[in-house]
Parts: sequence; structure tokens; C-alpha cells
Amino acid sequence: MIEKLLENWLDSASERSYQPVFVQMLSAQGYRVVHSTRHTALEFGKDVLAIAPDGKGCAYQLKGNPGARLTLNQFRNEVQPQLIQLMSQPVVFPGYPSGPHISYLVSNGYFDEEVQRAIDDLNRSNYLSKVNLISRGDLLRWCKKFGSSLWPSELKDTRLLLEIFLSNTRNILPTEMLSRLIGKVLSIHEPDAKLSGQAEYYRVVTSAALLTGIATSGFTEADNHLAVVSAWTLLVLNVIAAGEKHGYKLRLLQNPLKILFKAGPYSPRQT
Repeated sequence: MIEKLLENWLDSASERSYQPVFVQMLSAQGYRVVHSTRHTALEFGKDVLAIAPDGKGCAYQLKGNPGARLTLNQFRNEVQPQLIQLMSQPVVFPGYPSGPHISYLVSNGYFDEEVQRAIDDLNRSNYLSKVNLISRGDLLRWCKKFGSSLWPSELKDTRLLLEIFLSNTRNILPTEMLSRLIGKVLSIHEPDAKLSGQAEYYRVVTSAALLTGIATSGFTEADNHLAVVSAWTLLVLNVIAAGEKHGYKLRLLQNPLKILFKAGPYSPRQT
């Protein structure tokens, strides 16, 4: 059931709606995300900026091509100009490492062989960086690789997730159901429930963020901004509550919807 839901989500999500989940997938692999675009005219082909565990800068261009193949004609007309910017322009952003970066083209669909050949030709040119491809198959493989990190054992059934995922996205967000879903993952409501350590806390917080992004992807597609903001605000509040209950601290960026987690015992003077 979960795998079918994931495939359905990937095959219906646009670039905007799978971007928050992709960011959480990077975080789960130890990447530090420093920027996730709002899709303005100033993005310059760089939707997501992250720093790899080895300190290398990574830049990602995301494309929504759900359940389909990116053809050569689409690539030439829609993708290649932005991709050349991604490859040729240095990334200048606060906290981002200087020097050449690693470039990625990400799609929740597939790349035609002709597109792969065209990208190989670009990689043979004298640009600052070369492009790596991440496709639908890679995203599904990441989900299976993460296993319990993505679909935690705390979520004993998928009923709440399905109800939110299939709800009317033009209506108000079903906050009570989402709060119960997040609460189960973070073990907030069970008085005697305790997490085994800081790694477990990080795991369940990542899981809650992933599930929030997937459950509310339809609201993003429908441009229901109130519902989207409500969902991520609810997540932040529950994460703070979980940290208080289980005795772990976290560090928030200036934008409270972008969460960085700092391991260690909880101390009120350090929050």
C-alpha cells in the first residue's frame, strides 16, 4: 500500500509539490540544505542548494515530468538553457562553499536516451561543472533505501495519511488529522513513550517532515497557500513539542519553516 501511494504521489506531483519532500530526502542522507527556491525569476536554474557530508557544494535543478519521459525536444526548449546556467555560473550564496559545485538535474519522470546523450555532450564541454541525473527510479530507490526512516514503525496504519492525501484540496487543511499523524510519528501523545536517543529523534523528525510534504502535496498543486503554510507550521510546533517532551534540543534558522536539528541533550539555555 505504501509503495503504491509513493508511486501515485510521484506520478502526479509537479516540481513545486515534490520539492519539499526532495529537500527532506537530502537531509536524511546527511546533506545540509541552505536554499530551496520560491521559483522566482532570480533562481538561475538552481532550485535547491545543499552541502554534501564531505563539504562539497551541490546545486539541483528540479523538473516536474510526472509519469512521463523528458523528450529531446522538451529538453532543448525547456531545460537546456537553465541547465547551462547551472553548469556555467558559480554559486554565490551565504554559507555556501566557494569553488566548483556538483550539478544535478532531477525529475520525477524518466529521461529519454536522446536526452541522456545530449547531457553527455554538455558534460564534454568546458563548463564549471558536470551534470548528474536523478530520475523517478532513483527517487523510489531512495525511499526503499531509507526504509524505516521514511515510513516509520510508529505509523501503524496509513489511514490518516490516505484521508489527508485524498481530501478536497480546495478546502481548509484537516489540521486535526494531520496533527494526529505527526503526533504518532513523534510519539508526542503517549505519556510513557520515549525515543531511544538523538539518532532516533532525528529519524522521526525527518519522517514527520517527509510525510507532511507527501500528505499535503495536493494542496500545493491546488495553490492552497493557507493549507500549505498551516501544515508546515503545525509540523514545526509538533517538532518543538517533541523536543521538549523527549529531552532533545533543535536549532531553527531565521525562517522557522526550515529546520536544522542539532544533536545533544536538551538544555533550556541552549535553545
